[in-house]
Amino acid sequence: MILDLLNKIKVLFNSKVDSRIKTIIKEDDKKEVHKYIVFCQFMEEMHLLQEELSSFVPHVLLYNGSMSQQARDEVLAFSKNT
Repeated sequence: MILDLLNKIKVLFNSKVDSRIKTIIKEDDKKEVHKYIVFCQFMEEMHLLQEELSSFVPHVLLYNGSMSQQARDEVLAFSKNT
């Protein structure tokens, strides 16, 4: 019973991640560069999105509370300069 519930949660989670990925990688007719900010509730979700998106877009940056202040500053600086 618990295993079934966990499997249902995993399917819902994966479909949520899949829909976000499809939205982000949809090509624009003008081939313009776009930047997106995706808010996640869970670290695992962030890492899954990063892993999936990395094969479609050149830079996928993470920014979260577990990072040092220096790492956060580097992510923000890189984001501003690209």
